Amino acid sequence: MCDALKIPLDIKEFASWVSDEEYLKEFLRTIYRDGQLNLETSSEDAYGVVEGYSRLVSADKIDAAQYEQPDRRPIPVNAVASYVEQEFGEPAPNSIDELRERARTEVRAAVQEIDLSQSIFELTLPTGIGKTLTSLDAALILRNRIEQERGVQPRIVYTVPYTSIIDQNFTVFETVLANATGEQITPELLLKHHYLSDSTYVTNDTRDPDQDADRAMMLTERWESEFVATTFVQFLESLIVPSNAQSMKLPNLEDAIVLLDEVQAVPARYWDVVREVLELVSDRLNCTFIAMSATQPALFDDAIPLIDTQNDDKTNTSNQNRYFERLDRVTFQFDQSINNEPLSHAALADRVATYARSNPDEDLLVVCNTIRSATTLFEELMDRSTTGDTSFIYLSSAVRPKDRQRRIQRLRSSDKEQFVVVSTQVVEAGVDIDMDAVWRDFAPFDSIVQAAGRCNRDWNSQARGIVTVVSIADDGDHPARAIYDDPRLHATRRIITENADIPYETPEYEVTSDLVDRYFDIVEEVKQTNDSLTELRSWQFEDAEISLIENTLSAEVFVMTGQKTSTGERPATFTAMQKAVETGDRAAIARTKPAFYENVVTVNLYSETSDRATDLRSLPLPDTDLGVYFLNADSRRYGKWYDEDTGFSIPDNTVDARLI
Repeated sequence: MCDALKIPLDIKEFASWVSDEEYLKEFLRTIYRDGQLNLETSSEDAYGVVEGYSRLVSADKIDAAQYEQPDRRPIPVNAVASYVEQEFGEPAPNSIDELRERARTEVRAAVQEIDLSQSIFELTLPTGIGKTLTSLDAALILRNRIEQERGVQPRIVYTVPYTSIIDQNFTVFETVLANATGEQITPELLLKHHYLSDSTYVTNDTRDPDQDADRAMMLTERWESEFVATTFVQFLESLIVPSNAQSMKLPNLEDAIVLLDEVQAVPARYWDVVREVLELVSDRLNCTFIAMSATQPALFDDAIPLIDTQNDDKTNTSNQNRYFERLDRVTFQFDQSINNEPLSHAALADRVATYARSNPDEDLLVVCNTIRSATTLFEELMDRSTTGDTSFIYLSSAVRPKDRQRRIQRLRSSDKEQFVVVSTQVVEAGVDIDMDAVWRDFAPFDSIVQAAGRCNRDWNSQARGIVTVVSIADDGDHPARAIYDDPRLHATRRIITENADIPYETPEYEVTSDLVDRYFDIVEEVKQTNDSLTELRSWQFEDAEISLIENTLSAEVFVMTGQKTSTGERPATFTAMQKAVETGDRAAIARTKPAFYENVVTVNLYSETSDRATDLRSLPLPDTDLGVYFLNADSRRYGKWYDEDTGFSIPDNTVDARLI
């Protein structure tokens, strides 16, 4: 085992060290100094414990299971170039495809020349300019260089904040790799890993279904794949004091290339611990990180840009900013409601409805901060609907995932009708829709810019889209305070008010090249830092755990609508999951989970004694082990609990509902 872990060990010396309790003396010398507990041991020493734990757990489980690990697989270095050439051909002059090709060519050239002793890079490009394919191209070139120059074959790990982005981009990765290899893509080559993914790592080594399921789970948890698409939750929580299962993947990150997409979504309170741990991992495991975003936060001080930032002699504009200036798609309007009296939902609905009537050929998007706010605005807009040529679409986490995907697909595929979309933040990162005008309720500045990325996304160079930032009042409070931390809201208000007298307009490139940087500088100054780094340094590993998902009291509800079933009968997806849980069939659970959770909404309860919690518990809970409530939205009793347009909502007038 020690050989597998690359740990030199003399068995006799080790036995003497243990029997003489020298290990205890060394431990005490490390954490104590002058009779006092030393709470500031080095991060490297502390993280060495985490790494050692991960290697031991992983090696022990592999040894105990006696599973044969998959063979490593090659990936053609020019996979992206071949795909782009076949799929898109020669880009038209002055088109967004030409800009995408220019950016990809520049990044390719940079990656071919970078010093491999450097480990943290950044890729900052506007939304819609093809960061997904550009980053994959860069990773494959890096992988090839590392293999040629170091003699190791690094895995590629693509991480994003939201599962919806993984599902969308995984299809792109799958298509590119299938085109390059001419083969059906299997988990040994490309693996999707998040809590809703089908983690059935296909194997044929045994005839025992339980053993197959065990091996599939282990290979998935270990990321035994050339390319893994996963979430920040899976990746970062596996690095910073991992659980037993999470710890198995750390050894396979040695020499890995990690793409951190939409990195601005890492909460500011975790910047310090994420920064230090990733730097430690890059040093100890030879990992290479590429942080990607249109709104690059101040997460890494010394990240090396893959877009040349040297000023152009003719324009005095950095090459990086030139992409933002060239792709100047929108004008930002900062409304007087930000500093003065906030708008009611009715007042905003009047403005949006008037704009829609005056511009019947344009699609409109309004992004609200909470489900309650979005629902209220949507209902106000529906009351103002005067024409059948306009379709109103609502998007939020209150709507079943499969219904959201259908609506997004409709937005992307139809150009014969005007759309007015009301949404929460579910559209802000990675959702590929193109709207002509966007309204955004006051929120952190990076969220505002991400919402703007849905406006004129495909770049109509003849006219700019309009992004209007307003402030909405909801029962006397601002919905943003229910969602976002005060430091980021404070930094946003400072940036907006210090730039000019409200109301004012500013072009996109000024926002993305200047205001975003100033915003993140302020966030760095005022952020409330989590204690995880201090706890990690003092070896208080349990307290050092981070949580990228807020721990809110919630319940999951499976929603059935429009299915012809007998009274009391439940759909096949529900009963299949119920049976799999009852029998402990892990393979069936993994196989059924994706389709099952397409019908599930998560409902915030706020407290055990809230009216919402009491009302929700009146729903059937068919299986306590499964722990998912069942809602027949076509029943007489619960027919109003799932609206065809706005999704799940318990009829409730209490204060709790204001925060939904």
